[in-house]
Amino acid sequence: MGGKSEYCPKERNILKQLYDSTKGQEWTYADNWMNEYDNHCLWHGIACKDNNVISIKLGNDGLSGRISDSIGNLASLRWLDLSDNGLGGTLPSTIGKLINLTHLRLSHNSLIGTIPYEMNELRQLGLVHLHSNRFEGSVPTLNHDWHNASSFITDCGLPTQFDDPLECLDCTMCCNIHADCHVTEPETIIFQLTGYQSYLHFTWVFFLILVGLVSLIYITSMLYDRKKKRIGLRESTVRLEVDKDKHYALETIGADSVYSFFLTTSVTGWMIALAVTALQLCTLMIFVQAAQKKFDDDNSDFIYSWKCPRNNTECSDEADQVSDI
Repeated sequence: MGGKSEYCPKERNILKQLYDSTKGQEWTYADNWMNEYDNHCLWHGIACKDNNVISIKLGNDGLSGRISDSIGNLASLRWLDLSDNGLGGTLPSTIGKLINLTHLRLSHNSLIGTIPYEMNELRQLGLVHLHSNRFEGSVPTLNHDWHNASSFITDCGLPTQFDDPLECLDCTMCCNIHADCHVTEPETIIFQLTGYQSYLHFTWVFFLILVGLVSLIYITSMLYDRKKKRIGLRESTVRLEVDKDKHYALETIGADSVYSFFLTTSVTGWMIALAVTALQLCTLMIFVQAAQKKFDDDNSDFIYSWKCPRNNTECSDEADQVSDI
Protein backbone atom coordinates (compact mmCIF):
# COMPACT_ATOMS: atom_id res chain seq x y z
CA MET A 1 0.00 0.00 0.00
CA GLY A 2 2.84 2.38 0.86
CA GLY A 3 4.51 1.80 -2.52
CA LYS A 4 1.27 2.41 -4.39
CA SER A 5 0.75 5.68 -2.54
CA GLU A 6 4.29 6.74 -3.37
CA TYR A 7 3.94 6.15 -7.11
CA CYS A 8 0.34 7.34 -7.36
CA PRO A 9 -0.14 9.96 -4.64
CA LYS A 10 -3.58 11.23 -3.77
CA GLU A 11 -2.97 14.73 -5.13
CA ARG A 12 -1.92 13.32 -8.49
CA ASN A 13 -5.30 11.61 -8.74
CA ILE A 14 -7.08 14.86 -7.79
CA LEU A 15 -5.23 16.73 -10.56
CA LYS A 16 -6.12 13.96 -12.99
CA GLN A 17 -9.81 14.45 -12.14
CA LEU A 18 -9.38 18.20 -12.74
CA TYR A 19 -7.68 17.43 -16.05
CA ASP A 20 -10.48 15.12 -17.16
CA SER A 21 -13.35 17.36 -16.01
CA THR A 22 -11.89 20.40 -17.81
CA LYS A 23 -11.16 18.48 -21.05
CA GLY A 24 -7.40 18.46 -20.65
CA GLN A 25 -6.89 16.93 -24.10
CA GLU A 26 -8.03 20.28 -25.55
CA TRP A 27 -5.86 22.55 -23.39
CA THR A 28 -3.53 24.99 -25.11
CA TYR A 29 -0.66 23.97 -22.84
CA ALA A 30 -0.58 20.65 -21.00
CA ASP A 31 3.14 19.98 -20.77
CA ASN A 32 3.92 16.81 -18.81
CA TRP A 33 0.31 16.35 -17.70
CA MET A 34 -0.61 12.70 -17.31
CA ASN A 35 2.92 11.59 -18.12
CA GLU A 36 3.31 8.52 -15.94
CA TYR A 37 7.04 9.06 -15.53
CA ASP A 38 6.84 12.70 -14.38
CA ASN A 39 6.05 13.85 -10.88
CA HIS A 40 2.80 15.85 -10.81
CA CYS A 41 4.72 18.81 -9.36
CA LEU A 42 6.44 19.11 -12.77
CA TRP A 43 3.19 19.46 -14.70
CA HIS A 44 2.47 22.74 -16.45
CA GLY A 45 0.91 25.34 -14.12
CA ILE A 46 1.51 23.31 -10.96
CA ALA A 47 3.76 24.36 -8.08
CA CYS A 48 4.46 22.28 -4.98
CA LYS A 49 6.07 22.54 -1.59
CA ASP A 50 7.17 19.36 0.16
CA ASN A 51 5.43 17.50 -2.67
CA ASN A 52 2.08 19.14 -1.82
CA VAL A 53 0.30 21.23 -4.44
CA ILE A 54 0.26 24.89 -3.36
CA SER A 55 -0.49 26.58 -6.68
CA ILE A 56 -2.54 25.91 -9.82
CA LYS A 57 -2.13 28.55 -12.51
CA LEU A 58 -3.94 27.59 -15.70
CA GLY A 59 -5.29 30.96 -16.80
CA ASN A 60 -5.97 31.39 -20.53
CA ASP A 61 -5.16 27.76 -21.25
CA GLY A 62 -8.24 26.59 -23.13
CA LEU A 63 -9.95 24.85 -20.21
CA SER A 64 -13.62 23.98 -20.68
CA GLY A 65 -16.08 21.61 -19.06
CA ARG A 66 -16.55 21.89 -15.29
CA ILE A 67 -14.44 22.29 -12.17
CA SER A 68 -14.16 18.94 -10.42
CA ASP A 69 -15.57 18.62 -6.88
CA SER A 70 -12.30 16.97 -5.88
CA ILE A 71 -10.53 20.34 -6.07
CA GLY A 72 -11.47 20.84 -2.42
CA ASN A 73 -9.19 17.97 -1.39
CA LEU A 74 -6.01 19.89 -2.21
CA ALA A 75 -5.54 20.89 1.42
CA SER A 76 -2.31 22.88 0.90
CA LEU A 77 -3.53 24.88 -2.10
CA ARG A 78 -2.85 28.62 -1.78
CA TRP A 79 -3.28 29.93 -5.31
CA LEU A 80 -5.99 28.84 -7.75
CA ASP A 81 -6.12 30.62 -11.11
CA LEU A 82 -8.44 29.18 -13.75
CA SER A 83 -9.36 32.57 -15.22
CA ASP A 84 -9.94 33.45 -18.86
CA ASN A 85 -11.10 30.01 -19.98
CA GLY A 86 -14.37 28.43 -21.07
CA LEU A 87 -15.38 26.75 -17.82
CA GLY A 88 -19.09 26.23 -17.24
CA GLY A 89 -21.36 24.66 -14.65
CA THR A 90 -21.51 25.70 -11.01
CA LEU A 91 -18.73 26.47 -8.59
CA PRO A 92 -18.42 23.39 -6.34
CA SER A 93 -19.14 23.93 -2.66
CA THR A 94 -16.04 21.88 -1.82
CA ILE A 95 -14.00 25.00 -2.58
CA GLY A 96 -14.84 26.00 0.99
CA LYS A 97 -12.45 23.28 2.17
CA LEU A 98 -9.42 25.12 0.77
CA ILE A 99 -8.76 26.94 4.04
CA ASN A 100 -5.18 27.90 3.04
CA LEU A 101 -6.29 29.61 -0.17
CA THR A 102 -5.03 33.20 -0.54
CA HIS A 103 -5.71 33.87 -4.23
CA LEU A 104 -8.78 32.77 -6.18
CA ARG A 105 -9.19 33.81 -9.82
CA LEU A 106 -12.11 32.34 -11.76
CA SER A 107 -12.95 35.45 -13.77
CA HIS A 108 -13.81 35.47 -17.49
CA ASN A 109 -15.48 32.07 -17.65
CA SER A 110 -19.09 30.93 -18.03
CA LEU A 111 -19.76 29.74 -14.48
CA ILE A 112 -23.42 29.83 -13.45
CA GLY A 113 -25.60 29.45 -10.38
CA THR A 114 -24.95 30.85 -6.93
CA ILE A 115 -21.61 31.33 -5.24
CA PRO A 116 -21.46 28.66 -2.50
CA TYR A 117 -21.95 29.84 1.06
CA GLU A 118 -19.06 27.59 2.12
CA MET A 119 -16.66 30.20 0.74
CA ASN A 120 -17.00 32.17 3.96
CA GLU A 121 -14.74 29.54 5.52
CA LEU A 122 -11.81 30.83 3.46
CA ARG A 123 -10.27 33.18 6.02
CA GLN A 124 -6.90 33.61 4.29
CA LEU A 125 -8.18 35.06 1.04
CA GLY A 126 -6.48 38.24 -0.09
CA LEU A 127 -7.71 38.28 -3.68
CA VAL A 128 -10.99 37.02 -5.18
CA HIS A 129 -11.87 37.58 -8.84
CA LEU A 130 -15.23 36.12 -9.87
CA HIS A 131 -16.33 38.69 -12.45
CA SER A 132 -17.29 38.07 -16.07
CA ASN A 133 -19.28 34.95 -15.21
CA ARG A 134 -23.01 34.40 -14.82
CA PHE A 135 -23.35 34.09 -11.08
CA GLU A 136 -26.60 35.19 -9.44
CA GLY A 137 -28.07 35.54 -5.97
CA SER A 138 -25.99 36.80 -3.05
CA VAL A 139 -22.26 36.59 -2.49
CA PRO A 140 -21.24 35.34 0.97
CA THR A 141 -19.65 37.96 3.22
CA LEU A 142 -16.01 37.02 3.59
CA ASN A 143 -15.24 39.48 6.40
CA HIS A 144 -11.84 40.61 5.20
CA ASP A 145 -9.92 43.85 5.27
CA TRP A 146 -9.14 43.97 1.59
CA HIS A 147 -5.85 45.56 0.55
CA ASN A 148 -7.02 47.54 -2.49
CA ALA A 149 -9.84 48.13 -4.95
CA SER A 150 -8.90 45.07 -7.03
CA SER A 151 -9.11 42.59 -4.15
CA PHE A 152 -12.70 41.33 -4.39
CA ILE A 153 -14.52 41.65 -7.72
CA THR A 154 -17.85 40.20 -8.85
CA ASP A 155 -20.60 41.02 -11.37
CA CYS A 156 -22.61 43.12 -8.93
CA GLY A 157 -22.88 46.10 -11.27
CA LEU A 158 -25.63 47.33 -13.60
CA PRO A 159 -26.84 46.57 -16.17
CA THR A 160 -26.95 42.82 -15.61
CA GLN A 161 -28.37 39.94 -17.63
CA PHE A 162 -30.57 38.97 -14.67
CA ASP A 163 -33.73 40.61 -13.32
CA ASP A 164 -31.99 41.03 -9.96
CA PRO A 165 -28.29 41.99 -9.87
CA LEU A 166 -25.80 39.96 -7.92
CA GLU A 167 -25.69 41.21 -4.32
CA CYS A 168 -22.28 41.69 -2.76
CA LEU A 169 -21.89 44.00 0.26
CA ASP A 170 -18.28 42.92 0.78
CA CYS A 171 -17.01 43.49 -2.77
CA THR A 172 -14.40 46.14 -3.44
CA MET A 173 -15.41 46.45 -7.09
CA CYS A 174 -18.52 45.68 -9.13
CA CYS A 175 -18.59 44.95 -12.86
CA ASN A 176 -21.53 44.96 -15.27
CA ILE A 177 -22.48 42.82 -18.24
CA HIS A 178 -20.14 44.84 -20.48
CA ALA A 179 -17.13 44.10 -18.23
CA ASP A 180 -16.99 47.74 -17.13
CA CYS A 181 -16.36 48.16 -13.42
CA HIS A 182 -16.58 50.69 -10.60
CA VAL A 183 -15.15 50.84 -7.10
CA THR A 184 -17.62 50.37 -4.26
CA GLU A 185 -17.52 52.83 -1.39
CA PRO A 186 -18.01 52.27 2.36
CA GLU A 187 -20.67 54.98 2.65
CA THR A 188 -22.82 53.16 0.11
CA ILE A 189 -22.77 50.06 2.31
CA ILE A 190 -23.56 52.16 5.39
CA PHE A 191 -26.63 53.58 3.64
CA GLN A 192 -27.80 50.07 2.76
CA LEU A 193 -27.29 48.78 6.30
CA THR A 194 -29.18 51.72 7.84
CA GLY A 195 -32.18 51.21 5.58
CA TYR A 196 -31.71 54.08 3.12
CA GLN A 197 -32.22 53.07 -0.48
CA SER A 198 -30.13 55.92 -1.93
CA TYR A 199 -28.70 59.38 -1.32
CA LEU A 200 -31.95 60.83 -2.69
CA HIS A 201 -33.93 58.86 -0.10
CA PHE A 202 -31.59 60.08 2.65
CA THR A 203 -31.91 63.70 1.43
CA TRP A 204 -35.72 63.58 1.62
CA VAL A 205 -35.58 62.14 5.13
CA PHE A 206 -33.05 64.79 6.19
CA PHE A 207 -35.21 67.57 4.68
CA LEU A 208 -38.34 66.35 6.48
CA ILE A 209 -36.42 66.21 9.76
CA LEU A 210 -35.14 69.76 9.14
CA VAL A 211 -38.67 71.02 8.43
CA GLY A 212 -39.87 69.33 11.62
CA LEU A 213 -37.12 70.97 13.69
CA VAL A 214 -37.86 74.42 12.22
CA SER A 215 -41.57 73.96 12.91
CA LEU A 216 -40.79 72.88 16.48
CA ILE A 217 -38.62 75.96 17.04
CA TYR A 218 -41.33 78.21 15.58
CA ILE A 219 -44.04 76.72 17.83
CA THR A 220 -41.76 76.91 20.86
CA SER A 221 -41.04 80.55 20.11
CA MET A 222 -44.74 81.38 19.85
CA LEU A 223 -45.52 79.63 23.12
CA TYR A 224 -42.64 81.45 24.81
CA ASP A 225 -43.96 84.82 23.62
CA ARG A 226 -47.43 84.03 24.92
CA LYS A 227 -45.99 82.95 28.25
CA LYS A 228 -44.15 86.24 28.60
CA LYS A 229 -47.42 88.10 28.02
CA ARG A 230 -49.22 85.97 30.58
CA ILE A 231 -46.68 86.64 33.30
CA GLY A 232 -47.35 90.33 33.01
CA LEU A 233 -44.56 91.75 30.88
CA ARG A 234 -45.54 95.07 29.38
CA GLU A 235 -46.47 95.16 25.70
CA SER A 236 -43.72 97.66 25.04
CA THR A 237 -41.12 95.38 26.61
CA VAL A 238 -42.30 92.37 24.56
CA ARG A 239 -42.34 94.43 21.37
CA LEU A 240 -38.84 95.73 22.10
CA GLU A 241 -37.53 92.16 22.45
CA VAL A 242 -39.30 91.11 19.25
CA ASP A 243 -37.82 94.03 17.33
CA LYS A 244 -34.39 93.20 18.75
CA ASP A 245 -34.73 89.57 17.64
CA LYS A 246 -35.85 90.61 14.16
CA HIS A 247 -32.91 93.00 13.84
CA TYR A 248 -30.51 90.23 14.87
CA ALA A 249 -32.12 87.79 12.42
CA LEU A 250 -31.93 90.36 9.61
CA GLU A 251 -28.23 90.92 10.25
CA THR A 252 -27.64 87.18 10.29
CA ILE A 253 -29.63 86.46 7.11
CA GLY A 254 -28.63 89.60 5.25
CA ALA A 255 -30.86 92.47 4.21
CA ASP A 256 -30.37 91.62 0.52
CA SER A 257 -31.31 87.96 0.95
CA VAL A 258 -34.66 86.75 -0.31
CA TYR A 259 -35.05 84.91 3.01
CA SER A 260 -35.44 88.29 4.75
CA PHE A 261 -39.04 88.24 3.46
CA PHE A 262 -39.75 85.59 6.10
CA LEU A 263 -39.30 88.33 8.72
CA THR A 264 -42.10 90.46 7.28
CA THR A 265 -45.89 90.18 7.45
CA SER A 266 -46.21 90.66 3.69
CA VAL A 267 -48.03 87.79 1.98
CA THR A 268 -46.32 88.61 -1.31
CA GLY A 269 -42.92 88.56 0.35
CA TRP A 270 -43.59 85.17 1.93
CA MET A 271 -44.74 83.77 -1.43
CA ILE A 272 -41.54 84.99 -3.12
CA ALA A 273 -39.36 83.51 -0.37
CA LEU A 274 -41.22 80.16 -0.46
CA ALA A 275 -41.03 80.03 -4.27
CA VAL A 276 -37.26 80.59 -4.20
CA THR A 277 -36.83 77.98 -1.46
CA ALA A 278 -38.84 75.43 -3.47
CA LEU A 279 -36.79 76.18 -6.60
CA GLN A 280 -33.54 75.73 -4.70
CA LEU A 281 -34.78 72.47 -3.22
CA CYS A 282 -35.67 71.14 -6.69
CA THR A 283 -32.21 72.13 -7.94
CA LEU A 284 -30.62 70.36 -4.97
CA MET A 285 -32.58 67.19 -5.74
CA ILE A 286 -31.33 67.26 -9.33
CA PHE A 287 -27.72 67.36 -8.10
CA VAL A 288 -28.36 64.64 -5.51
CA GLN A 289 -29.96 62.39 -8.13
CA ALA A 290 -27.04 62.96 -10.50
CA ALA A 291 -24.59 62.14 -7.70
CA GLN A 292 -26.12 58.73 -7.04
CA LYS A 293 -24.27 55.67 -8.26
CA LYS A 294 -27.18 54.34 -10.27
CA PHE A 295 -25.40 53.24 -13.39
CA ASP A 296 -28.61 52.11 -15.09
CA ASP A 297 -30.11 55.60 -14.72
CA ASP A 298 -29.46 58.10 -17.50
CA ASN A 299 -29.85 60.94 -14.97
CA SER A 300 -26.79 59.80 -13.05
CA ASP A 301 -23.46 61.46 -13.88
CA PHE A 302 -21.43 58.48 -12.68
CA ILE A 303 -19.95 56.13 -15.24
CA TYR A 304 -18.03 52.87 -15.09
CA SER A 305 -14.43 53.95 -15.57
CA TRP A 306 -12.52 50.89 -14.35
CA LYS A 307 -11.25 48.00 -16.46
CA CYS A 308 -9.95 44.69 -15.15
CA PRO A 309 -7.62 43.07 -17.73
CA ARG A 310 -7.80 39.33 -18.21
CA ASN A 311 -4.06 38.90 -17.78
CA ASN A 312 -3.59 41.13 -14.72
CA THR A 313 -4.68 40.96 -11.10
CA GLU A 314 -4.85 44.77 -10.85
CA CYS A 315 -7.62 46.90 -12.34
CA SER A 316 -7.06 50.40 -13.69
CA ASP A 317 -9.13 53.58 -13.77
CA GLU A 318 -9.38 54.75 -17.37
CA ALA A 319 -10.70 58.12 -16.20
CA ASP A 320 -7.30 58.81 -14.61
CA GLN A 321 -5.55 57.85 -17.84
CA VAL A 322 -7.72 60.25 -19.85
CA SER A 323 -7.06 63.08 -17.39
CA ASP A 324 -3.31 62.46 -17.63
CA ILE A 325 -3.50 62.93 -21.38
